[in-house]
Amino acid sequence: MPREKMPLTTRAKIFLPFDALKGFREMLEETSRLKEPRKELAEDYLEELNLMFQELSLGKIIKIKYYDSKEECYKIKKGVLTKINLYHKRITICKEIIPLKDIIEIEVVEEAF
Repeated sequence: MPREKMPLTTRAKIFLPFDALKGFREMLEETSRLKEPRKELAEDYLEELNLMFQELSLGKIIKIKYYDSKEECYKIKKGVLTKINLYHKRITICKEIIPLKDIIEIEVVEEAF
């Protein structure tokens, strides 16, 4: 008795890759990433940063180093300063909102406008 032929779509599903430990690879990558502790800044350095914050104005291209609490590491961001919110204590650089408490270095690169 001849066997019925399997439809091609069903047959293709047999050969799809199978990940038995779904998400395990991503979890390994997450745990292997080095986490950097937040640095405590000295009072005189905090005063210096505060003076630099007060001198900032919109439209300047700035470069900052800040602590990303989600990824637990320091990052460097360069871009146009588009918003300064002293009430909520944060700045916006190219649509990315960064709390002032996370910033450890500021450098004004140039005037944008």
